[in-house]
Amino acid sequence: MKNRLFNIWIALCLPFLAFSQDITPDEIRVDYACVKKDLATVIVELSKTSGVNITFNPEILPRNKLVSLNAKNKSVGTILNAVLKDTGVRYKIVGNQLVLVENEFENAEEIITVSGYVLDSLSGEPLAYASVYSMNKLEGTESNEFGFYSLSLPKGIQRVYYSYLGYKKEILELRLKKDTTLNAELTPDAVLNEVLILDSKIDEISQDLHSNTFLPVDQIWSITSLGGESDIFGMTQMLSGVSTGADGFGGINVRGGSYDQNLILYDGIPVYNSSHALGVISIFNPSTLKSAQLLKGSFPARYGGRLSSVMNVLTKEGSTRKMKGDLSIGTLAFRTTLEGPLGKKNNSSFMLSLRRTHLDLWLLNNISNFIYDIGGLDGETNYSFYDLNAKINFKLNRKHKLQFSWYSGKDDLDNDVTKTTPLLAELTVQRKVIDTEWGNKIFSAKLNSEINQKLYHNLTIYSSGFDLDNFNLTQIDRTLMDTSQTRSLNSSLFRSKINDLGVRSDFDFVPNANNFWRFGLSAVRHNFEPGLINSSAPNADLSAEITIDSLKNQLVFPNIKGTELTAYVENEIKLSQNLYIHPGLRYNLVLGDKFSDHSLEPRFSVFYQKNDVYLRAGASRMSQYLHLLANGGFGLPTDVWIPSTDIIRPEKAWIFSAGIGFKLSETMNLDFEAYFKNFDRVISFSEGLLTPIDEDTNWEQDLPIGRGKAQGLEINLTKRYGQSNISANYTLSESNRTFPSLNGGNTFAFRFDRTHQFKFGFIQKINKNAEFSSNWQISSGTPVSVPFQVITTFVDGVPVPVAQIEGRNEQNLPLYHRLDLGFNFYNTYSWAKQKFSIGVYNAYNRENPFYIDIGTDDKIPTDFITEQFSILPILPYVSYSLAF
Repeated sequence: MKNRLFNIWIALCLPFLAFSQDITPDEIRVDYACVKKDLATVIVELSKTSGVNITFNPEILPRNKLVSLNAKNKSVGTILNAVLKDTGVRYKIVGNQLVLVENEFENAEEIITVSGYVLDSLSGEPLAYASVYSMNKLEGTESNEFGFYSLSLPKGIQRVYYSYLGYKKEILELRLKKDTTLNAELTPDAVLNEVLILDSKIDEISQDLHSNTFLPVDQIWSITSLGGESDIFGMTQMLSGVSTGADGFGGINVRGGSYDQNLILYDGIPVYNSSHALGVISIFNPSTLKSAQLLKGSFPARYGGRLSSVMNVLTKEGSTRKMKGDLSIGTLAFRTTLEGPLGKKNNSSFMLSLRRTHLDLWLLNNISNFIYDIGGLDGETNYSFYDLNAKINFKLNRKHKLQFSWYSGKDDLDNDVTKTTPLLAELTVQRKVIDTEWGNKIFSAKLNSEINQKLYHNLTIYSSGFDLDNFNLTQIDRTLMDTSQTRSLNSSLFRSKINDLGVRSDFDFVPNANNFWRFGLSAVRHNFEPGLINSSAPNADLSAEITIDSLKNQLVFPNIKGTELTAYVENEIKLSQNLYIHPGLRYNLVLGDKFSDHSLEPRFSVFYQKNDVYLRAGASRMSQYLHLLANGGFGLPTDVWIPSTDIIRPEKAWIFSAGIGFKLSETMNLDFEAYFKNFDRVISFSEGLLTPIDEDTNWEQDLPIGRGKAQGLEINLTKRYGQSNISANYTLSESNRTFPSLNGGNTFAFRFDRTHQFKFGFIQKINKNAEFSSNWQISSGTPVSVPFQVITTFVDGVPVPVAQIEGRNEQNLPLYHRLDLGFNFYNTYSWAKQKFSIGVYNAYNRENPFYIDIGTDDKIPTDFITEQFSILPILPYVSYSLAF
């Protein structure tokens, strides 16, 4: 009927079809083909094929437009956009249906900028690295570290998508006539009382340009863990290309690099010691985590100062909406967190969190006593750690925010054990003492400024400190039949003290949808006080003793200062819908007391995607001003940080990587990536007795300096979405080192070189209140130097072991494998939410060897033997968490 508006309702809702909260009607995928059909007919058929209600007024459609189309597995929205192009008509979403309307901005050419923050709807917390993109994904960006985004779109009605891992997707339809400021709030898809598996896929603009893994911190509560202590390192250790010592001891080593070659950032501030319990547990309290990412290759220019990897961990700023907190206790530790708004306007916030072990308060002393008694020993072992986090944020106005952050953490390990061996002619009493304290302190002040809709600035002033004192003593008392008595003393003190004071100025500039510039400057002043001393008295009387204070009095600690200045620029460039490149350049200038060093570091990565296949490649030049003297390479507190000097120059590396990936389904990806690294100027302890580090010694002259190589292939299969979460990966790798003064100048395997590694993680949603999780891994044993015999020599009548070793790291520890199992149960009350976890670490009690040492023979105390030590047996755990 002429001039009469009417609606045609077609393809009534099918009773069995329901759209999830994250899947809108235009995202339903279908196969549809036609040849020269009129537009109205095409729309009717598309509605019937997809089961989506499409409402329209036929009079707004062009009458003579014929459509030919062959779409395979395309979304309804993509097909509609194609057939409605240049018609002056667009669609919009109304509930669970699509409505066709006239597009008044059809021919608009002006570009509008939309900017603002992506926020958590419950807490007001900014979400870092959230995806923001248009419906057709031709324009897209991501929020920066502080949740700020800027997106340039054509003038008119635009549908903007906001998505973030672990959150429900938000879709906003905007009528853009001028530059607009808009904050988007996303609702968490997983909180403490829910099973932490996403039931829908989160859209991504593309795979990341770099070898970059965004760690799903929403899953940290689901995975099995040592002592029920949810931890980001436990998640990281299950990734491809990451190796550790037995049971995680020694921290993480990435793609053939050493522990010190990882740049660990705590809210952007470098951390020197990132773990507790000798590398098993990170210093990052899980209650404070907001996001975490691990970069393993082709590093952006904004990161530098290390050679192998970057772990960037961001912590919460505190809720601006309401007061809330949590309490948790597990087999190993307890923790509590409190956060909330400051003031009546809810523009400012605070966060305070504490975590501490509790076993030292009631169990470790007693259980170690009991174990030593069974083994015929006398003594006790105790260990504790704590973390304290505090953060306060002030929103000065709409465009400026001031933030203060503080962290303090400390570990304390005490061990004093005596072994008595009576024989017919001799009584031997052997005492071993370990007294170690180490910890970090970090303070930062940040001023965030939104200069305009395209330019964002962050100014950071910070201090970062690390302090270690490690004292070791072996004391052997011998009483002979003639009642003569002797005492043999061997001791060492490792000291590492660092204080950094730094400033950073970082800019994010987004001129358009095809470019994302980052550039900045930084300066840091280092102050090092390393120290190492060995002291022995092979034939002393029984009154002789060596203490930590007596060794400190003998040491004159070197005080070494240095300054690092850096500048960087990088740009993520979208050349086409399928092709991205990311060039960058970083300049480093190091000024020491007696030397200077500068380097220009080019960075480049490229990414190409076509349909369900993507390619990635990159190259990076890296340099490292700091060195870690590792005694055994475990990342243990016997390691000493030292700076570069006129003799020990900065380490350098070239890093190359390339990979291919396949999207097997909407929820499953398979990818392959190969890498190659070339290290130069790496250092080590010399062979034999450790060289003392003292102001009065030429310790720098005695440190071996060499080179290294690492190469490998990683294969990853991941399924993150749905009722089951699966992660499986395999790594084939080789890493070695060459020092002219070590091992006869011959190349030897790196301490954490595991040729083969396979890891499998599984999380199954049982129902809305329960889930099951498991981790299993198997890998080659790490290389070690095992003596083929131990010869006993006598110094002043005292037996001294001399290990006979052929080649460095030419043997391997036995195969390593371990299974962890766990269950999580959730409940919700009117006043709080709770989680209860039970599980078992090392479920089949595999005795994985940790290290090999030399000890005395019980039957012949003057003889020495090699002993293999395992650390963690089967360990059940329970934990309970309450969020209010």
